[in-house]
Amino acid sequence: MSSSYHPQTDGQTEVMNRTIEQYLRAFVHDKPNLWSRYLPWAEYHYNTSVHAASGLTPFQVIYGKPPPSIPSYISGTSNIEACDALLSS
Repeated sequence: MSSSYHPQTDGQTEVMNRTIEQYLRAFVHDKPNLWSRYLPWAEYHYNTSVHAASGLTPFQVIYGKPPPSIPSYISGTSNIEACDALLSS
């Protein structure tokens, strides 16, 4: 537990915040004002990455199974032609 207005007393939370901040910087390097759009992706990446302390992902720790993967896009699988063209480019 950390005290109010003294985040340095909670080192584990600070490490997680720094990691999420690094993810966001990588995602929005040229458009920093859009960081909130990428927050769910940063969270997903954090929760599906193996952590050294446990050797597991946070998802595995909570749910007891590996996290679901995001399937790769296969050209021609979209029912919307414009969407298919955009994803193929």
